[in-house]
Amino acid sequence: MIKETIQEFKSKCVRSYQKLLKSLDEKYCWRCPQRVTRDRIGCREADAWVRMREALDDAIKFYIIEERDEDFLHRILQRIHEKGFEAKIFIMKKPELNGFMVVREKSSGFKKGENVIINDKILKVEDVEKGYIIKTSEGSHPSYKIQGILLDTINKEHPLYKYFKKIIL
Repeated sequence: MIKETIQEFKSKCVRSYQKLLKSLDEKYCWRCPQRVTRDRIGCREADAWVRMREALDDAIKFYIIEERDEDFLHRILQRIHEKGFEAKIFIMKKPELNGFMVVREKSSGFKKGENVIINDKILKVEDVEKGYIIKTSEGSHPSYKIQGILLDTINKEHPLYKYFKKIIL
């Protein structure tokens, strides 16, 4: 039953993709200055692919919110985020700190008092609700929106500052 459902979905996707390609060609692509090279660069195909992925995401999110609620949607998105997750450490340049931030990706298990990075801002975790909603001074955030936790800041006084400045700038 599962294989058949997936196969049916794939064939419907292909038909919809082909229909969308034709619609793009009729409505937009015929006047594009790149129409001569589009078969090599695939801009129409890429546009159709992106539109279909967004439509699928939107439809499933809407369905889940209608059938359950937004809270359940956030739990599902958190599970999806954790599934494809392999923790990495990265360095972010932060001009307002006159230096860099060392950040470890993290998708769950946040603790009160930890500094997290949300939308390139450093925010302190004030509380954790239901295990996945992080409260900060700037409101509540689902944990899948958190870029990671702040491990260290590296400014001019830090012994590694010159090294990072040399390799990052």
